[in-house]
Amino acid sequence: AEKSASGSAGDRLEAEVANLVGDDLQGFNKKIGPNGSTGEIDVETDKYLIEVTIEKSGKKSQIEKLLNNSGMNPEKKKVILYAPNYKDTPKKAIEKLGVQVVKSPEELKNVLDKVK
Repeated sequence: AEKSASGSAGDRLEAEVANLVGDDLQGFNKKIGPNGSTGEIDVETDKYLIEVTIEKSGKKSQIEKLLNNSGMNPEKKKVILYAPNYKDTPKKAIEKLGVQVVKSPEELKNVLDKVK
């Protein structure tokens, strides 16, 4: 499932992550609810929902939604925030929710390989 690298920097990063996940990819930019009204899952594997962002902060409510909304995460998969630019303070707030924040392809690979 080679994802195209066109579009915004955020779209390109999502495609990069989808390609990193490789054969474990189950969903990419998956809209939940009518016309995506509930939300969108950037990248999904059999064990994880991966939220991808180029932002430096501001993903806490989205992460909480992925953790707690049964429409978004009916199987209660673990959530990862892939955020190369994330700052330390917001990163700690995300980690308090029990969510790993990864900042590089290598780091993501390590997390994903641990659960195989």
